[in-house]
Amino acid sequence: MSNLPKVSIIIACRSIDRDTSKCIEECLSLDYTDIEVLVLPDRIESFDKERVIIIPTGPVKPSIKRNLGMKKADGDIFAFIDSDAYPRKDWLKKAVHYCITSRDVGAVTGPNITPPEDNFWQKVGGDILNSYVGLGKFSRRYQITKGDFETTDIMSCNFIFPRNTAEKLNGFDETLLTGEDYKLGLEIMALGKKMIYSPEVCVYHHRRPVFLPHLKQMWNYGRDKGILMRKFFSIDKLVYFLPTAFIAWILGGLPIAFLENSAIRTLYIISLSGYMTAVLVSSLSIDDKKRSAYVFCGICLTHIVYGIAFVKGLIVPKSAGHQSLNKNNDHGA
Repeated sequence: MSNLPKVSIIIACRSIDRDTSKCIEECLSLDYTDIEVLVLPDRIESFDKERVIIIPTGPVKPSIKRNLGMKKADGDIFAFIDSDAYPRKDWLKKAVHYCITSRDVGAVTGPNITPPEDNFWQKVGGDILNSYVGLGKFSRRYQITKGDFETTDIMSCNFIFPRNTAEKLNGFDETLLTGEDYKLGLEIMALGKKMIYSPEVCVYHHRRPVFLPHLKQMWNYGRDKGILMRKFFSIDKLVYFLPTAFIAWILGGLPIAFLENSAIRTLYIISLSGYMTAVLVSSLSIDDKKRSAYVFCGICLTHIVYGIAFVKGLIVPKSAGHQSLNKNNDHGA
């Protein structure tokens, strides 16, 4: 391992709580030894282990913490992981291999899966994220898939890229609460670099329990994705508009649905029935059927909340809702 580059693992957090401590310990136990672990809490804290560097930042957004971490890091490769996640033991092996063997690779990512120790309500949140009906093609982020592939969307809970790529960019967008990882990924691709998704680059990520914490996270995702679409819209990104289009159809079609002898009424009823059937089948396909009813409701609510938040992001000025207050920071993905 001595000939491999040094990796700087960067963990943005509010405090070094139980989850963050677990994350640090698992990083130190990786089968890749040449690492340093930079932890960026709000306040001065201590963690008495070698290779761990504590950098207090004050109550600022995760993007600000991550940018500061890169400035302080000594490694040739930056590896980002969320404080409520922890890596699989072989997390860095495949990622580092890509970074050092291909000049075309600008970043590497992989799945963030639900830890087996999560509680019932967290696992419901994980079931929603795992559902193809719930998240479409993006559900593969939360599953162990087969084979490596190029991706256009990368998440900060599992984001690894070389220093020489980072030096060509301006870091994470510090005005965004979430979605800053997606934007940085677009900027990496604009350099002519590929982003690789590998199921071997795996972390375990604690889920937000349903319903309120999960839906708050989905609101943040939808709002910030809407903001980004103002600048980065293209035809291939129409998929991000689907939840909003669905909400518009449901709400707009409801009055028409009660008109007699209306073809639109028939179409509305068929489409709504088809949607509810798809959600039902998805919710019944999970391993623990005790969670099925909650997953069913959670998928529907996720679409509604994300769709409405996306519209807000599209039409409300960026400054609204993007304060640097610690209580609003969203460190999970």
